[in-house]
Amino acid sequence: MPRGRGSGPFARPQSPPLADIANREGLTRATLVTWLTNAHNYPEVMDFDLDQPQVEEIADYILTLRSEGYKRVPD
Repeated sequence: MPRGRGSGPFARPQSPPLADIANREGLTRATLVTWLTNAHNYPEVMDFDLDQPQVEEIADYILTLRSEGYKRVPD
């Protein structure tokens, strides 16, 4: 299975799949919301702002990708 990251001007081949992020040890909704809230985590060309409800909605979606016994696909 390829580790493709989508397409378009913001595609970043080195970015992990969202399922990898969702299944990281120690990740909580709070830590994910905090990370998504900090704009410096985004590439400069992605000049956009997320309001709090959007951040929470994205975090909630990412957390739906958790699965028991998840195995990261090797690069």
